[in-house]
Amino acid sequence: MEKIKNKYIDYNLFMDIKSVITQNLKTYHIKTKSRSSTIFPCFLNLTIYVYNGKKYLPLRINKNYIGHKLGEFIYTRSLGQHKGKNKPVTIKKRGKGSIYSNYFDNCKYKNNFLLKKELFFNK
Repeated sequence: MEKIKNKYIDYNLFMDIKSVITQNLKTYHIKTKSRSSTIFPCFLNLTIYVYNGKKYLPLRINKNYIGHKLGEFIYTRSLGQHKGKNKPVTIKKRGKGSIYSNYFDNCKYKNNFLLKKELFFNK
């Protein structure tokens, strides 16, 4: 035998949805913090704003969501992002005609770099 779970809906959420359906409202904002409420067939084509712990996120109800809980579709945690590798230093112009960056001014191989540059370009 298959065990059937009890269906639960928050009373305030139910009253809000009931008033929207009976009055045929086109503009409405149903906000709820009850993530454990079950989605019923009368919720179809409604947009419910569900609280994820930080802000209210919209949830548009379609027929595939019936029988599930509101909290299953609203994530409470943000996806972690890893930092990328350090980008190489870009050479920026300091003034008119200057092609050296601050990186090469503070570099201990600055003189070698300038010497190689002069040998390469002054051929």
